[in-house]
Amino acid sequence: ITHVAILEKISEEIGRLKEQRNPKVIFVDAALMIETDLYRQMDEIWMVTAPENLRIQRIVSRDGLDSEAIQKRIGLQMTDEQKATYALHIINNSGTKNSLYDTIDALMREYETI
Repeated sequence: ITHVAILEKISEEIGRLKEQRNPKVIFVDAALMIETDLYRQMDEIWMVTAPENLRIQRIVSRDGLDSEAIQKRIGLQMTDEQKATYALHIINNSGTKNSLYDTIDALMREYETI
């Protein structure tokens, strides 16, 4: 029910940023980017992933949800293998936040030379 409104807001924000700031890069963090066709508005897809058991553990810790309910939600989504076919970069998020940031920083440095 909320997907349409969220997608519209994301599109509006991208347009506003382009118009007001003209940035070189805009990152959009969206869990269902492929499933909602939001990916069609993107130049590139960077997929951030971790093993399912670690994702479940993080969600339980962050949101206090039941692990069984989380597994059901994950089961309704596309698999990582399916999503990976859309991704230019696949980023492993099995480590710490700092290691994730280091990986993203390294990818961003590649784009500074383009």
